[in-house]
Order: sequence, then C-alpha cells, then structure tokens
Amino acid sequence: MTYDLLVIGAGPAGCAAAACAALGGLRVALVERRRIPRHKTCGGGVPATVQRYFDGLDLAGLADVPIRKMRHTWRYTTGFAADLGSDEEPVRLYCVRRDKLDAGLAAHAARCGADVLDGVTVRDVDVGDAAVDVRGNLGGDGALWKASAEFVIGADGATGSVGKSAGLSPRRTAAIAMEYELPYDWSRYAGGAEPDAIHLVYGTVRNGYVWAFPKADHFNIGAGLFRGSHEPSGTHLSAELETAALEMARALGIQTAPDRSCLHYHPVPVWAGRCRLQHRTGRVLLAGDAASLVNPLFGDGILNAVRSGVLAAQAVINGRTLSYTEDIYAEIGRDLDAAERVARLFYSVPEVCFRLGVMRPSASRTAARLLCGELRYRDVSSLALRRLGSAVRRSVMGRGEAKESNLP
Repeated sequence: MTYDLLVIGAGPAGCAAAACAALGGLRVALVERRRIPRHKTCGGGVPATVQRYFDGLDLAGLADVPIRKMRHTWRYTTGFAADLGSDEEPVRLYCVRRDKLDAGLAAHAARCGADVLDGVTVRDVDVGDAAVDVRGNLGGDGALWKASAEFVIGADGATGSVGKSAGLSPRRTAAIAMEYELPYDWSRYAGGAEPDAIHLVYGTVRNGYVWAFPKADHFNIGAGLFRGSHEPSGTHLSAELETAALEMARALGIQTAPDRSCLHYHPVPVWAGRCRLQHRTGRVLLAGDAASLVNPLFGDGILNAVRSGVLAAQAVINGRTLSYTEDIYAEIGRDLDAAERVARLFYSVPEVCFRLGVMRPSASRTAARLLCGELRYRDVSSLALRRLGSAVRRSVMGRGEAKESNLP
C-alpha cells in the first residue's frame, strides 16, 4: 500500500492530522493498533475549542456532559465552586469517554477522505531519501503488514514505536497518573457531587492533584503526579496515588471498594523543553503525546495534541516539514515553557498558591480560558509569577496575609 501520508495513531492528534491532510488533497491512511472503538486511559476533559479544528464536527454530540463549574478543595476542607462560562459562551469544557470521542474523530477523518486502518500494530519505520517504509502486524493472526508513504506522522502516544524507530526521543518529565472508572448513580449518591462540575483536590498528592470528572453514568476518578519525583517509583508511589483516588471516591459518596480491574496507570509525557520533532529528512514528524506536549501545570494534553496534528499535516501539505520543530515551538512550546515556570512555583508551595491564587474569584475562569487556548500562558505568566511570587514570599516569611495580587 502506498500513500502520500501515513498517520500512526488514531487519537486526537492523529485524527486531526489525517482529516486536515485528506482535506488538503493528500492520499492518507490513519493507522490504529487496536480495533476502534477502544479504551484509552484519560480523564476525558476536552476544551470546546477543539471543535474548531474539525470542520463540521459536533463535539457536543460526542461528549457525555458539558462542564459549567470547577470545584476546588484543599485536602477536603477549604473549598469552593466557580462558574467557568459566561452568557455568551456557557460551556467551555466537556467531559468525554475517549472510546466514543476517538471513534467519532476517526469517523470524521474517514469522511474527510482518509483510509482508517485499525488492528494494525506498527513495529518499525525505515526512513529513506524518497519515502518511508512502515512495517507491522495485523491484529488477528499477526500477519505481516507493510506500507510506504512520502511522509509519516507519529501520533502513537508516549510509548509509541515511530519516534524510537526514527531516532527521535523528545525530552519529557517522568510523570505518572492513575485512574478508576467508577459507576455512579446520580439519583442515589449525594456526596456533594454535581453532574456539570469537575472536582479538583490539592494537597493530598505531592507535585500533582486528584480529580473527579463526571460522565453520564460514572466518574473518572484519578490522581496525577506531573513534576516527577526524586523518590523511588513503584509500590510507594502507586499506593499514594491509589489512596488519594479512593479518598476522592469516598468524598463523593462511593463507599464500595472499587474492583481493581477498573484501575489504570499510564505515563504522562509532560513537556520538558524544546527538542527535535522531525527526522533530519523531514519525512517523519511527531505529534501529540509522542511529542511530549502535555501541560506541566494542569496535565492536560488534548488541545495541544489536536493543534500539533493540524500543524504536522499543514507542514506536509506546504512543504515545511524541515521547519516543523520550530513551528511547534512557536505555536505551542513557548506556552508550555511559560506553564512550566508557573508549575514550578505552584507545586513548590501549593498550599500558599491555593489560598492566594486558586481561591481568587477569577482564577477558575482564567484557568478555563487557558485550557481552551483563549489565553496564552506566555501572555499572563510573567505578571502572575511576579504578583503571586511576591505574595508567596511575604506569606512564607511571616509578614502577614498577602494583599490581593489581582491575578488575571
């Protein structure tokens, strides 16, 4: 099989790349390791602005619930809920099931003209001067599968094979998350849960937080560590994350111990700085989690994945593949650098930052605008760091309660 472009991985980045390239007139194949629909470990919070990158897509139709509030809590004691939207734009975030979302995005790519090939496990890519040969196996019987294309976009996640085969190893922070998918009967449990609110708890996980994202009939409850740790990983860290998630479940009124079969761990490819994202020939590009584009402050990655998929497809269409790394840095990387500077302060003194930053009335709406790409971290981080940092220093040095910092 011969194509202009092979996109490996049918997550948001790969689907966005395949759809954009197909609409641009390229012959495209979107290759997915598992059969679609398939489970994907993910909290499932998706900015409404993702829809802008999929012309004609009804994102609300692929979502479980619209999110209108964020509920923040410090160790389940001090807390509050904040509205995210406005009269003009009441919904900025959705909670989705990734099996449904990704299947819908893959179907959209197919409608745009891409061939969707699922059940194909890519093993290696061989980059030549004029084309890229891709080899793998078919899911059912393990039969050999081969294809070639002028270009390949690796959107196959943090542990994907494309980057390794092409000699591309994006720098990333060693981060990890775990989550439970727990059935939730909205008519039975009280527990303070709201079907249109995401719940975030700080202070129980070092260098991260605990979340509960509502779905139509269940909660995605998880805990993530987004800045890595100098302590040994393994049993101790796993126990800490599991304990934090179970504490959240009890706070929501879920008393039954969850079945461990619904427990999932996954690496979080958090951005760790600029690095090369295209092969020296420009014939292989990395996008999404394969490019380590997860936000080091919030741990979100879907919007950046979609944006990078579109940028990768446009680079192929416009003959700019040798400039792809710089294009990604200009459009996404600079903001992630700014987010890293904020994350460094926040996770160093989280209680003070929670009290002086998160609890500000405007903070949640600002966070929603950042998550949706309506604000750029590069435009607000310097002011936020200066004012919040000053307040933190006064608080830590015992100079009394910090004055309002007027964070944007």
